Amino acid sequence: SCNVPVYTAPVLEFEEEEVIENNIPCDMIKKLQGDTNFKARMANLIDAARNWNFERCYVMYDAATPTTTTNNYTYQTFDGTINSPGSTYTGNTTMKGIIHSHYNGLISIFTAGDLEDLYLKLKNYPDITDDFFIGVVTSSNTAYLLQVPDRATFIAFGDKFLSDQAKVEDFTENKIFKKYNIQPNNSNSDNELGFLKMMTDLNMGVSLASVDFNAATTSAGIVFDTWIKKEYNKKTKTIIPSNCN
Repeated sequence: SCNVPVYTAPVLEFEEEEVIENNIPCDMIKKLQGDTNFKARMANLIDAARNWNFERCYVMYDAATPTTTTNNYTYQTFDGTINSPGSTYTGNTTMKGIIHSHYNGLISIFTAGDLEDLYLKLKNYPDITDDFFIGVVTSSNTAYLLQVPDRATFIAFGDKFLSDQAKVEDFTENKIFKKYNIQPNNSNSDNELGFLKMMTDLNMGVSLASVDFNAATTSAGIVFDTWIKKEYNKKTKTIIPSNCN
């Protein structure tokens, strides 16, 4: 996961909006599916995930003069190193998203560190907007977006499981690895199922979408045109996919 950032802008305190906008995930997905610059950055992360033993991270901000299809965001690039593979980034509270790579040996979906970073942002900096999202592209040929349609519920989840390093380590070992069987050597489908079940069981307040691509895909391939939302059905114990077209 990208390391917890150092914020470089003052925090403006204000009361959080309590109304939950249930259409936030699809609104954002539609925007990202049509954004050629965003898709190019995600495609670049394919090469980073496959070829480097350290992370690449893009910090995203609103573009000064956005256009509908090509220029919604600006990007700042941060890379880890061989000796310090997690990419440490700086940012300010106008950030709109963080996307990053998982190199070989990391799990094929978000880590506890990714969730911790998101939790600390949304809890400690209320002027970071509710449409903030994180994304990951992995060496296992998976890509995911995580959004937070229910901020208060996600913060309550984080307070319970992610509020200090001991809790993060316990969550990784006893929830991610043991209870939900999300492992570096597992199949992508097993890890996805475990993550979605965990989201439901622990009432995380988040929304997950995915893109799958094959080993032949290169950074020149357009693979981020169709994100599929994923939900877990507790009754049937299966994944329910849907798109946002």
